[in-house]
Amino acid sequence: MPEFRQNPLTGAWVIIAPDRGKRPDAVTHDLADTSDASTSPHCPFCPGNERQTPPELYSVRTDRSAPDTPGWSLRVFLNRFPAVTLDGDGVPTPESIAFAPASEATSDARAGSVLMIRQGAVGQHEVLVESPDHSRHLALHDDRHVRLILDAMRHRFRVVAQARDVKYVCLFKNHGRAAGSTIEHPHLQLLATSVVPPLSMMMLQRQEAFAKEQGRSIFDAMLDEELELGRRIVAANDEFVALCPWASEVPYETWIVPREPIAFYSDVSDESLTLLATLLRDVMARLHQRLADPPYNLVVNSGPKTLRGEKSTRLFVQVLPRLTGLAGFELGSGMFINTVSPEDAAAELRATT
Repeated sequence: MPEFRQNPLTGAWVIIAPDRGKRPDAVTHDLADTSDASTSPHCPFCPGNERQTPPELYSVRTDRSAPDTPGWSLRVFLNRFPAVTLDGDGVPTPESIAFAPASEATSDARAGSVLMIRQGAVGQHEVLVESPDHSRHLALHDDRHVRLILDAMRHRFRVVAQARDVKYVCLFKNHGRAAGSTIEHPHLQLLATSVVPPLSMMMLQRQEAFAKEQGRSIFDAMLDEELELGRRIVAANDEFVALCPWASEVPYETWIVPREPIAFYSDVSDESLTLLATLLRDVMARLHQRLADPPYNLVVNSGPKTLRGEKSTRLFVQVLPRLTGLAGFELGSGMFINTVSPEDAAAELRATT
């Protein structure tokens, strides 16, 4: 029987309706890009095409090759088509980012309007190319290289978070066209903003309210219950637990949650990063195997800089396979219909090796 379930982090309701998964084409497993070439002459992210991207901000090179030349294991540079921009040039520092005025020519906002509120979209938008291999994504790397990727992400998070007006840093990955990826070569992105997104703020407020009422973190309560039941656990190690959340919005949604309080990705220790890399690669390999390389979005949900002193917040990694599209009900109500129960999804992923 279908049922409503509430996401404890957001308060949003989802509908778990497994019977709808029996419809023809209800879940599609072949939406990802299928190219298996190791390089592409027209890809701006492939070795030899470094001049097609903005200059490197960071790279890992084992052969002492020069920046913006082949010889790298991974590269980071500014997004050529950024969603947000610096008010000026260069790598962000505490003094380098300031609010930029919105253009009068591109807005209908009136001075003093209580509805048409705006400010310049200030921040930093970066691309991290995961490897020189055009078709090798997270599920296909070994633990060591995934650790290298997570370390580069942590380094860039720390650098960008220093900027004066940056309040929130999002690390994310779009894999496959159905998940919003426009370049096939595997890459992640960092997007730092001078405002805190409403969903992030809502999750933080609910975490704080729960901790005040219950005397402990919402994630401590979640892990206690999930580990005791075991039905939605996918895999775990000494520091992290991978699970299909109670109110999964999409089929096979998976979270990786630290057992101990870590609010910010920049605060993950070297030892913890190694264990996170191992579990993340494991989860991605299971999804890749079970769902035939599905399109997905991966998001590192980390606390905003403005709430650094709060102890009730905790980061988590969210993987959202994109196997079904949004229809009228989802778009009109904001409520998702999930055709695969998290209990079934976790059981399938646990059985996948």
